[in-house]
Amino acid sequence: MTDTPEAAPAPPALIAGLSDIADRYDVLLCDVWGVIHNGRESFPAACEALIKFRQRRGPVVLISNSPRPSADVVAQLDGLGVPREAWSAFVTSGDATRALLAERSPGPAHRMGPQRDDPLFADLGLDFVDADKASFLAVSGLENDDVETPEHYRERLQAAADRKLPMICANPDRVVQKGDTLIYCAGALADLYTDLGGEVIMAGKPYAAIYDLAVAEAEALRGGAVKRSRVLCIGDGLGTDVLGANNQALDVLFIAKGIHAASALVDGKLTDESLGKALAEHGVHARWASADLAWGEQTGELAFEDLQIGWAAETVRHVEATDIDLFAKVSGDYNPIHVDEAFAATTVFKERIAHGMLSGAYISALMASRLPGKGSVYLSQNLRFLRPVRIGADVTVRIEVIALDEKKAHATLATTCKIGRKLAVDGEATVMVPRRGTPT
Repeated sequence: MTDTPEAAPAPPALIAGLSDIADRYDVLLCDVWGVIHNGRESFPAACEALIKFRQRRGPVVLISNSPRPSADVVAQLDGLGVPREAWSAFVTSGDATRALLAERSPGPAHRMGPQRDDPLFADLGLDFVDADKASFLAVSGLENDDVETPEHYRERLQAAADRKLPMICANPDRVVQKGDTLIYCAGALADLYTDLGGEVIMAGKPYAAIYDLAVAEAEALRGGAVKRSRVLCIGDGLGTDVLGANNQALDVLFIAKGIHAASALVDGKLTDESLGKALAEHGVHARWASADLAWGEQTGELAFEDLQIGWAAETVRHVEATDIDLFAKVSGDYNPIHVDEAFAATTVFKERIAHGMLSGAYISALMASRLPGKGSVYLSQNLRFLRPVRIGADVTVRIEVIALDEKKAHATLATTCKIGRKLAVDGEATVMVPRRGTPT
């Protein structure tokens, strides 16, 4: 008997904004550096997206690989203009690392990192000594990350590796974007130390400890348990944010205009090919992808020129008996399989089922309200009904731009309705979309 190979993960869906998928989630675990700021300034659109999610859906827990405790990083966020309304709680690699350091106190330890990381070690009772007298390395970063590279530390690290000193690394990030420049982080030193034969211990992303802390914060805010399927991670690091979400079996939205912009974007735009290549190089997968983080709610003002292949919108519709009754009244379709419980019980379905075209109406409503939006005109639609939609079902309605006709200003959309992971309705639509400046 041979093992059946696991199916490859589905490619990420490109979304226009967080609003396209917000209804699917109750909690966000959002990366900080590269997603909501770049070390010099905050990103207003990203902050607005987090504010709107908090207002409409649930808590936002910032989850950062900063080596400092979260309480100390809040002042940095304030200084960069990240509004307090954009987040509910904050967990850092520093928070998780302090527990590792406390277990090894008083050491002695040899410290590597800038003075600004002093709060990481505060009140832990650690005795800092030269490397030749230490029992472990406590690494929070490069001492002058504006000019230094890991190579400046090779000799020191080789000596420590030869002595078999474990390294406690407070920040798994290899690089972060500071303005328009990439600077090295503690994770780059950890990589070099591993190459030199040293042992590295980390608690930040992509490791479990920081996710356990973040989910615990979310549950405390919500006053109860959180289903993992209702948690969305957001981040720009493929080897940290995306890998960590994969390891925790959490959905993730990959933000491409971060540290991987050079490989994930083509001429500043996200494409299926460039995205797939970037993910494959790191051996990770993402449920969703976007160039940057924004709410992106479709207000009905999208013009044909705004559309991109791969853009998608989703919503979830809960089917009530009254919905079926009202659809029967509006359409005049009183087929007893839809409206008569006794008759439906004698059929293969054993109960009332929704009209097939109710699902079609869900698709139409999503087009009109979200993508393409106001002024778009239905030209054609084909549908295949693959399984019944029953009373009480949660129907995930999805549309995705798969082709654009520049000459006619027509968009071709893939249209689906799913119940759980099972496809109930599959089809394709063509719509005419107003050009920019055309009255709607």
